[in-house]
Amino acid sequence: MHYALGLKYPIENPEQVKLASDYFAKYAERFEPRDRIVFAANLEKRAEELKVVIDSQVISNYAKVANLSANISDYFHKGIEFRKIACRRVPVKVSGVDGVEMLDKIASLAPTHHGLVVLHALFEFDKEANLQAGYDKEIPDPVLTVFGFNPSEECISEHVKVSSLDLRKIANKKDKLTKLATMFGEKFSKEYSNNPVKAFQTLKPIDQVLFEERVL
Repeated sequence: MHYALGLKYPIENPEQVKLASDYFAKYAERFEPRDRIVFAANLEKRAEELKVVIDSQVISNYAKVANLSANISDYFHKGIEFRKIACRRVPVKVSGVDGVEMLDKIASLAPTHHGLVVLHALFEFDKEANLQAGYDKEIPDPVLTVFGFNPSEECISEHVKVSSLDLRKIANKKDKLTKLATMFGEKFSKEYSNNPVKAFQTLKPIDQVLFEERVL
């Protein structure tokens, strides 16, 4: 019997694979990131064996960790910056070292070490710095930080490095929406609240740059 995670979420036949795929795509945030990797990798492997087509960005984002040739994402340094903001807001020490300084050390691993080494270091940092509660809210989990998103999710604009995650994270923040209303008008702010990616893509290139600099 094949399962996506432990002895749960059976994926023995095409119907079960599709059910598990739909479930994971909808409820991935309920899983701890390491379990997301296992679930997605097992699901993708089984789908290939059964010749079932899975069209899910969420599954691809986590399954690619099992691909040892996966490259460190261009999004990596932005994910590090999100952690630095959290560490400046509530100063922490990790292994006796200031949190921001330790993040710089982890970032320095990227050019010379495999992504899995960096991934492990980031998992350990987040655990010691107690940043895990921020996953899927203000901090991208280590997998998305190191290996990034699928191109269709990551490349929101050719003018700025902004991901859909960046945009979604502020869609329900009243202070950010107020700022958007001031900068681009009430109509844009309401449209952004309903569909942040679509609204952002309606902005002119110069306005996208302003958005990144002043809102994110």
